[in-house]
This record gives sequence, C-alpha cells and structure tokens, in this order.
Amino acid sequence: SVPASYQYFGRDIFFYPRRILEFKYLNLTKYSMTPNGGHFAAFQNSELVGADLLEFVKLYHNWNFKSL
Repeated sequence: SVPASYQYFGRDIFFYPRRILEFKYLNLTKYSMTPNGGHFAAFQNSELVGADLLEFVKLYHNWNFKSL
C-alpha cells in the first residue's frame, strides 16, 4: 500500500520492465524512463532527478489526503 516510484536512465546497468515492478510494488505510482544518464544519474542529471522526485512527492501528497 506504500506508493513507489521508479526512474530508469538510458545508460543504466539494469532495466526493470513496468510489469515486473508492478508485481513487486503493488502501488507503483510513478514509472519514468529517461534517455540520458546512467548509474550516477543524480550527478549527471540532477535537475531531472530532482524534478521527477518532486513530481512523485506531489502525487503521494495527493494520494495521502485522498485516502483519509
């Protein structure tokens, strides 16, 4: 029941298809695919990672109040 988010970067080592993640994380709220970046994406694309994280937090915030 805890919301989860996944962000894939085009040159990362591992790729997890959405279907597999939805099986493991029952409340996969956000799934993002980014063509640039790799294992150190937070250093390579910090603005993009931050924007995606902020978008997820906003989704969670809305979800949290709707579930009350």
